[in-house]
Amino acid sequence: MVPLHVVEVIRFEIRMIWVRLTRPRRDRRFAGATDLLANLGSGASGKPGSVNVDGSREPGVTCVADLRQTVPLPDGSARAIFTEHLVEHLDYEREVPRFLAECMRVLRPGGVPRVVVPDGEKYLLA
Repeated sequence: MVPLHVVEVIRFEIRMIWVRLTRPRRDRRFAGATDLLANLGSGASGKPGSVNVDGSREPGVTCVADLRQTVPLPDGSARAIFTEHLVEHLDYEREVPRFLAECMRVLRPGGVPRVVVPDGEKYLLA
């Protein structure tokens, strides 16, 4: 028997493989954009007026993407990025640097990232 928590991880990874295979790395709807508000890892709590990106198709989600691999927005297209309770679910050594690099790629010069985590001090000290 396989423990339920292992089954959930496998189910999630299979879904993310499907997302990576079926979704474009960059969403063409936002080509040429320079003033987007991006809400990454939005889940069903998408913000009106934002491009809400999540790994699951939920009400209010604008783009479906595996944020551990890519943010599906063009370079320099966002004036602000908001992400809440996503970073703590990423692998600190492999996935967090890639995710933050993607955020910096998507932010326009002078853009503002807002990253909310349960224990911000821990991440800042690390």
